[in-house]
Amino acid sequence: MSHPSQLSRNNTNRNVSHDVMRGLAILLIIIFHANKELLPYGYHGVDIFLAICGYYICQSFRRETYSTSAYLKKRLARIYPPLLISILLTLLLLTIFSSKDTLIPSAKTALAAIFGVSNIYLSNQEGGYFANSTMDNALLHTWYIAITLQVYILFALVRHLLSRCRTIWKLIPAALTGILSFLWANQVLIFVIFHKLNLPFFASTPQAPDEMYYELFPRLWVVLAGCGAAFIPETKSTKMATFLGLAGIVLMLVPSVIHTETAKILAVCVVTGSVLAIRYLPESRNLTWLTESKPLAWVGRISFSLYLVHLPIFTLYRSLTGQEELPLLDICLILPLLLLLGYAFYKGVENRRIPGKLILPAAAACLIFAPAAICTRGFSQYIHKKANSISIATYTDFGESKDEALLHDYPGDQLTYWDGVYRFTGQKVPQMNTTLLHIGDSEKAANFILLGDCQAHTLYAGLHECCRQEGLSGVFPATYMLAFWDRLCNGGDNRVYHREKAEAMLKWLSRHPEIKHVILAQLWSYWMPPETLLEKKWDGSLHSANNLESATQDLMTLCRKLKDTGKNVIILNEIPTIASHSPLRAIRGQLCFSDSPTSKTLQQSAEEYARKNAPYLHCLEKVQAAGLCTLLHAAQIHLEDGQFSAWEDGQVLMHDNMHQSYPAALKTAKGLMPKLREILKQ
Repeated sequence: MSHPSQLSRNNTNRNVSHDVMRGLAILLIIIFHANKELLPYGYHGVDIFLAICGYYICQSFRRETYSTSAYLKKRLARIYPPLLISILLTLLLLTIFSSKDTLIPSAKTALAAIFGVSNIYLSNQEGGYFANSTMDNALLHTWYIAITLQVYILFALVRHLLSRCRTIWKLIPAALTGILSFLWANQVLIFVIFHKLNLPFFASTPQAPDEMYYELFPRLWVVLAGCGAAFIPETKSTKMATFLGLAGIVLMLVPSVIHTETAKILAVCVVTGSVLAIRYLPESRNLTWLTESKPLAWVGRISFSLYLVHLPIFTLYRSLTGQEELPLLDICLILPLLLLLGYAFYKGVENRRIPGKLILPAAAACLIFAPAAICTRGFSQYIHKKANSISIATYTDFGESKDEALLHDYPGDQLTYWDGVYRFTGQKVPQMNTTLLHIGDSEKAANFILLGDCQAHTLYAGLHECCRQEGLSGVFPATYMLAFWDRLCNGGDNRVYHREKAEAMLKWLSRHPEIKHVILAQLWSYWMPPETLLEKKWDGSLHSANNLESATQDLMTLCRKLKDTGKNVIILNEIPTIASHSPLRAIRGQLCFSDSPTSKTLQQSAEEYARKNAPYLHCLEKVQAAGLCTLLHAAQIHLEDGQFSAWEDGQVLMHDNMHQSYPAALKTAKGLMPKLREILKQ
């Protein structure tokens, strides 16, 4: 990005081809933040910026002779004023127009951004960079600026410490750091290679790129690769320079624009392409249509300002309209406005060289404004009272089972604790091992158990309340009982059962004949797709043979094992799902302008449900026809009127696109209770 520290203020000294690269990178990022479905890997634009950053840092160290303190002062004085002013303006707009859901996380991130550690703060928050919940954070993008500041400080300190060393002793630690950083950042790719070659890997489960997205160390190899571009020799052949420059552009852009899961770990292509483009685009005389493109160069020149203003604008727009992924028409309308705002910010703030003495007052203003915004929760609550009064109902009245007969041999040490039941009911997540929660009347002996994935976790609170009213009693393990099928038991998420853990649960159930019924609640359509199970969610252990029929046979095997131990199996089909990943935000946004949300992203018709779920429903009916289970249709409770809506009777029925809230769980349980009561009292 066009940090002033990387560029001369005199336009005649600028490298236009590098401005073009910045222009392409910022457009990738803008489109990604506007609609992830259009450019699912547009975030690779950040890698382009980091490579260019590394190149100019290296060039600066090779040419400049002033002290480390002067170097840092120059960089900080050019980055901090635009950053602080953008934070102030963003918080001001959010305080007036947005809901507390947007204002509070943004204000907390602002406090970290002031000190250049927003990447560290964000890495410790629930949900990563790609989580739907981060759409509410208007200052999420400051993580990159924090990384840049940390890179400047780190490189300046290293330069100071090694200032008297020979060049070779500077290059060796840089090369080693780059190699280690690359290996750490690409664990998944290396793991797959080692797995193919049957070689041991240092960790049983590699850390995914998403999990280290905000960290500095996995980014250093990108910066050092950019530094390496400064040492690549020139080529005397114009044709070769053109070829390498064009190859660089292709490698730089392709992983960002293709729709494939593999692109997620192909930052190496983007960085390689960036290095080639940095070095050879300026020499590519046959590519002047690209390297001297005035529109792209202009966008690249103001890219830092564009980066600062684009995400607050998108977040505010989403907050007011309730939209998540912006339609292409909206993007086309907003993009010219963004360019105008970016240019105005560039001319009015970034390019004015605001005196360094104003940094401290601006930082102080941010430090006062951000906590004030968190405490007051903004003015929007007074302007749009109805919209801001809406919340997702929570449930607190549940606890651990006290049934000693069940607890004394409960295999909690062999199971994997998952906190979903607490998060979905709005409770503080306790730190514990796998625990057994009671359902219904805790004074009575439990005669059923609820098992499953997130569908079971979201249903728990409603089922618990209804069973308590009916005098029924059961238990629910706070765990993620998903992979009943052998082929799903290999690799993947460590919350998911492996075969031996599923067997531990089955053995425990076989020792307790008082548990007569097993209720299975799963997101069947997610794990039983019609053709091939979703390999992208797992490692290479899944094969094309894992189709719907084989998954059905494995489910039958599980049901037979439960039947052999005297258990009656009850299977619940899944409730309807919606397109919106943040129903609460969408509902609040629409209530600002209308009396009732009518967006199709908050609804699913009975026809849509039937079309989407027909394959797995057919398989569940086959299991029931074989006499292995009783199938209860939870979805029909929500589709009585032919359409399910996430907004009903003033209640938000969904946490996100697939997880029901407590009011929805209560409605589901009440609808199931007549048949469930009859079965459980047998």
